[in-house]
Amino acid sequence: MWTEQAVLDRHGVAAHALAIGTAVNATVDLLTGQPDDDTADFDHVVEASLSVASGRLIVLGCSDHVPDAARFNMPAGWIRVRTSRRSLEAAAFPDLDCEDEPEDMEEVRIQAWPAPHSQPHVMRSTMATLIMASERCE
Repeated sequence: MWTEQAVLDRHGVAAHALAIGTAVNATVDLLTGQPDDDTADFDHVVEASLSVASGRLIVLGCSDHVPDAARFNMPAGWIRVRTSRRSLEAAAFPDLDCEDEPEDMEEVRIQAWPAPHSQPHVMRSTMATLIMASERCE
């Protein structure tokens, strides 16, 4: 799931699982149809399809206990998941005097809606720029 490209995309995709690499909490919006394109408002936007055969979407962090995970009802079948991130540069290079302030935190929004299967798609990416900048700082 975590191929070299998936790490760059921060989005690992498998048939019945979708891993979103983040160190912050995310908001989850369940929709009935494809959302408007607000890609320009974010630094990094990725979409992927996910099979939800049970009609239950389970969202949890990598160290969360599965029985305690958030569960959402979705129509059984394929859904599309769009992960949108902003404030990546501020989060990568925080002001050391206020690194716990909201403006220094990455924001992650996850949107999910019923849709036919299609290949993962990076709609917008600034990840390569941030990785190169962080390597210069080391």
